[in-house]
Amino acid sequence: MSGLAAAKTKKRVKDLLEAQEHRGKNKTVLPGSTNLGHSKLVEHKKQVDEQQELILDGKIYHSNDLKDLAKAIETNSLNEIDAEYAFIKRKKDKLVIGRDLAGSRPLWIGFSKEYELASEAKALENPVKPVLPGETLEVSEQGIKVLNRVHWQKPKELKKKRGKLKETLVESIKKRAEGLEKAGLLFSGGVDSSILAKVLKDELNLTCYCAGYKDSPDLEYSEKVAEELGLELEKVSLTRKEIKELIPETIKAIESGNVMKVGVAMPFLACAKKAEETTMFSGVGAEELFAGYSRHKQKLEESGWKALQEEMWKGIESAWQRDLYRDNLALASESKELETPFMDKKMIEESMKIHPSLKINKNYKKKVLRDIANELNVPSTSSKRPKKAAQYGSRTDREMRKIAKKEGEKVWDYLESIEQSLQ
Repeated sequence: MSGLAAAKTKKRVKDLLEAQEHRGKNKTVLPGSTNLGHSKLVEHKKQVDEQQELILDGKIYHSNDLKDLAKAIETNSLNEIDAEYAFIKRKKDKLVIGRDLAGSRPLWIGFSKEYELASEAKALENPVKPVLPGETLEVSEQGIKVLNRVHWQKPKELKKKRGKLKETLVESIKKRAEGLEKAGLLFSGGVDSSILAKVLKDELNLTCYCAGYKDSPDLEYSEKVAEELGLELEKVSLTRKEIKELIPETIKAIESGNVMKVGVAMPFLACAKKAEETTMFSGVGAEELFAGYSRHKQKLEESGWKALQEEMWKGIESAWQRDLYRDNLALASESKELETPFMDKKMIEESMKIHPSLKINKNYKKKVLRDIANELNVPSTSSKRPKKAAQYGSRTDREMRKIAKKEGEKVWDYLESIEQSLQ
């Protein structure tokens, strides 16, 4: 994880980096017609190329060479490289900026006076807008020009076999573990995080983290599955008082008082506070890839397989603003880097080749993923566990509603008033 910044003056760039210091304290400023600023958590990762005038938040897999990224920018072939990124490249008096197709790393444009850039919206003055996933833009005093916008290539025919799905998933996990001695995992005891745990424990020193109210299902399941898999588990059992104290901190971190987003992000933030590791893995994205939500089942029952496939694509295309940015900010606020193997470009492409009839039936959602879990010897306690969204599995949603009721308010009004007080 890195913090990116660009502004006309060095002072302003330093201010932007300071506002994002939780994203990394190792700071670099590249002076020029527009000053570029970069901060990173881990010193050994190459994220700045002064010769190319290029700064990166992300990874280029299998090479870790920014020259490969620079070449892909020049040749308009960013979608062909195996990478996740947000970048800023200076070209004389212009900037070229972009994000990967999944939107794994954030990048925002501020319009208050002159164009400014930052990884987090709250570092900038309003108004702001996000750089969209798959977008490459040219920014100059003349305005913003779209150089390229790539989209997912959706297969016309879907396979009734899972193909290389298992191998692709394992590779997606392992390549993110490469070079790490240790990592944390956001762990609920569900099938997604248990698959990650099973693969990761053979690659590095792994500690699993689970947070929730003291009687929450996630704490119960995580303990059972961790014992069955021989995992090191750190449980964060929250009291109602601690949840109340975490509400404003979570809202500030994720830039939102949305009830669902706060309920999901809060246990992640609590885990990040507990974790000693810099890198933390998450199973976010699996629900969209494998028809894991109730709305997927409803869409199938109402409109059939084709409509379900379209619904999953909508979820994947909107995951960057609904899930990824929220989770990125929650962990970044505690200087933790988020790794999301299910949102890997190759993983998305491979899973979306598969007919949804392999993913959902009358008994299970995410059926093919549960089959893979069984083959990896993930215990049935996990592979058969029904989906429980983080805000319900952790009981943060329930407790926030009780807290708000005690204050004489509806939960959405309560969170909105806190959000307004933080502005």
